[in-house]
Amino acid sequence: MNVNVCRQVDSADGCRAILEVVTIRLATHLVAIEEYIQRTLLYHTIHHGQLNDMVNSALQELLESELLVVDRFGGYEATLLSQATVASYLTPEDGIFLRGEFQKALKAFVMDGEMHIFYMFTPVTISGCADIDWVVFRREIENLDDSGLRVLNFVGINPAFVNRMLGLRPNVQRLSTNTRQGQQRQATAGRHCRGDTIRAYLSPLLHCPSAS
Repeated sequence: MNVNVCRQVDSADGCRAILEVVTIRLATHLVAIEEYIQRTLLYHTIHHGQLNDMVNSALQELLESELLVVDRFGGYEATLLSQATVASYLTPEDGIFLRGEFQKALKAFVMDGEMHIFYMFTPVTISGCADIDWVVFRREIENLDDSGLRVLNFVGINPAFVNRMLGLRPNVQRLSTNTRQGQQRQATAGRHCRGDTIRAYLSPLLHCPSAS
């Protein structure tokens, strides 16, 4: 039987799959990882050279991001960060992002208001499932007190950026999403919506629904 599968393979997919395999100790050496890959549907649907490049690239990224380390036997070993990431069903990118957020919070935490607590308790996994309404976001910022504004500054969000994105909004709406120009403008806006920006937007909406 001939199976043809349209599959877009990227490094993020490879990193997550390999991280989980190594963390649960299903395969901890390169030979074992390659044997595991050979037993997947992916191995039979794309060029083997491309798949090998993806595996090598994913392993290198995981080592550089300190999600994996090489042990004294030449095998791969999971770090505490990777164990927490896999146990929480997070992607490697989300795990690294959250580590950075917690490290910043350990250095300083805005205690004279609730905004920082709301931000930290907003799940990082929902950031990919929401589109920012820049009008609502600017209204949220205008309603923040000094404590809330300090939180935005602390997590790296500049209110001027929100105003700039709001200025793009009418132009993007006037351009049909069917046109190449409209798609490029929306893609540009989307690239600026980092996880911390979306979480800051969603925090008051989730924890204080009346804010919307």
